[in-house]
Amino acid sequence: MTGQQLSVPATRRTLARIQALFGRYLPAPAELLGVDPGQLRQAGLSWRKISTLRDLAERISDGRLNPDVLSTLPGDLALRKAVQAVFQLDHLPSQQEVLAIAEKWRPYRSLATSYLFSAFEPAEVPPVARLGSA
Repeated sequence: MTGQQLSVPATRRTLARIQALFGRYLPAPAELLGVDPGQLRQAGLSWRKISTLRDLAERISDGRLNPDVLSTLPGDLALRKAVQAVFQLDHLPSQQEVLAIAEKWRPYRSLATSYLFSAFEPAEVPPVARLGSA
């Protein structure tokens, strides 16, 4: 989500600044809620993204949102388009097809996803997506 409507380099810079706030790693929901929203703004997030991230963190922290359920939701359209372009498919692959392609990348699927977006035109595809758990 932090990379939506941003270039790959801008997203990487923003994520690096966020990681710097939390000891070089991305925060758990409770940690995100514990930081002043102004610090997230200084890291490069818009107020809207901060609001959305905090809302998600609250819902995960209080049990209203189960992270395991999130991984079963429909796949990212941008990722599906990137796979279609990079693999020169004549159709938009389903999430199941993308997962089947990505299975051989395990346990480096997140890294492979990053490479996909780097290889694909950044202006056309948001740079952040995930393929379930690594």
